[in-house]
Amino acid sequence: MVIRPVPGSMTELRGAEAQARVCTEMKELCEIINEYGKTPCKGLLPPELADATKVISFGELFTIYTVISDKLVGILLRTRKYHLTYFEGEVLFQKRDDDVPIFLMMPIEGIREYCNNKAMQARRSVSPMPQ
Repeated sequence: MVIRPVPGSMTELRGAEAQARVCTEMKELCEIINEYGKTPCKGLLPPELADATKVISFGELFTIYTVISDKLVGILLRTRKYHLTYFEGEVLFQKRDDDVPIFLMMPIEGIREYCNNKAMQARRSVSPMPQ
């Protein structure tokens, strides 16, 4: 059973804003992977990664992203859930998984559009305040 906040309540508004913020953070993470990642060698990738546009190691991404946010692993899990990134394993840990490659799974323009639309949908989902 899913419990939803009362339509038009501040709780509903805060939830929508949190969802929109997460979408923005997902987009920012993908922007970093796009900027600092390398183009993968298509011939060496398995078929399920044929659409990958960039790749970066978790260790390198951790070094870059730590300055920006301490929520890297959580945001990475969210981007994988929406098929924006791909990496092996359930959760990545600093040091142990530094060599794990993280793949960006679509062109950055598509990711920007997807995340912007998702954030807008979250903000629009808020019910009007009851009269």
